[in-house]
Amino acid sequence: DIKREEKELKESKLLYEILLDSPGDSIFLMDYDGNIVMVNEAVAKRFGYTKEDMIGKNIKDLLDPELVKSRRKYLRKVFETNEKVEFEDKRNGRSYHNWIYPLDEGEGLDKVAVFSQDITQRKKTEKAVHESEEKYRMIFENCGVPMMFIDEDSTISMVNHEFEKETGYRRDEIEGKMSFPKIIATKEDKRMMLEYHRLRRINEDYAPKSYEFQYQDKAGNVKDAITRVTMEPKSKK
Repeated sequence: DIKREEKELKESKLLYEILLDSPGDSIFLMDYDGNIVMVNEAVAKRFGYTKEDMIGKNIKDLLDPELVKSRRKYLRKVFETNEKVEFEDKRNGRSYHNWIYPLDEGEGLDKVAVFSQDITQRKKTEKAVHESEEKYRMIFENCGVPMMFIDEDSTISMVNHEFEKETGYRRDEIEGKMSFPKIIATKEDKRMMLEYHRLRRINEDYAPKSYEFQYQDKAGNVKDAITRVTMEPKSKK
């Protein structure tokens, strides 16, 4: 039994070492008091120590007081619930996504594994995309002409305010619910526009970019219109 336990302990330690030496993310093991038990190279490099020098250090020696307070809160939660926690925080101007996992080796929970991933670039990208989307939506809403996005199955996925005003439909009656042929006034125009819709998804140049048609607003009035159609890059819209 003693030999079996020693073998399992060695295997467990080897598993930790393999895990800790995986490239990329910062990974370390920590006890209830916040003392570091094991670390990988990424953690040591991030804090400017060797792996050996990191052992025995407490998180209060490495992080600012507010961050230590926050980390201790999550640490206590893991020890109290024996369940992982996941959260984001910032250190030295960089953003991190963190996971804390309980490690119970059969003798009660005495340590946790902390995974920390630098997500600074991802956050910057998400912010840039969000800002771009906001600018795009502002132009879409204030361009002064009716506009709509049509999905591959002919469902209208998005309309602007001018489209609501011209057709009399509210966007909550249209978006994701109405197929664009419903507002086309004549059978001939419906057939024509559905065929263009099909051809355009084979090759954008197979269908004319601009043409005339008639549509019918919510009140039943038939109106003449000229449309210009373009495909959204890298999509079927």
